[in-house]
Amino acid sequence: MNSSWIKRFTLGAAVAALVAAPAVAQPGHHPGGPGMLGPMAQALGLTADQQFKIQEIEAKYMEGTLGTVMDAARQAREKLDQLILSSTSTDTEVQEAATAVSEQEALAAVERHHMAIEINAVLTAEQREKAAALRPQMKRRHGGPPPEAGE
Repeated sequence: MNSSWIKRFTLGAAVAALVAAPAVAQPGHHPGGPGMLGPMAQALGLTADQQFKIQEIEAKYMEGTLGTVMDAARQAREKLDQLILSSTSTDTEVQEAATAVSEQEALAAVERHHMAIEINAVLTAEQREKAAALRPQMKRRHGGPPPEAGE
């Protein structure tokens, strides 16, 4: 698997999972390594045990189905990009490749949802509330769309 892509995507997945729970970065798994864990853990007041459990959950998914699906989605996007730029590609080929990307991203979304549910179970009610409040800030900080009015 392309570990650089996985690192970037995992960070994005973590931010997306912030809706339900904070997907805390696994040391060495993201650009910035261990430094990514500290700010989120501190902001939510995670215990060492919670941090360890969240790291285990993330590792389970990234080394399992989610990692595999994310790699397949990346490959499908690369193929789509090639077809889009090729003057010999047909509309049907581009549509089929776009459908393949969509299918892989749907599978990844479901796996990220499962991961968020497991992480959510590790948190207290107060920590879940804090995570939800941090979501708009994390989106802005990591280049996501601006929060909707009232968020």
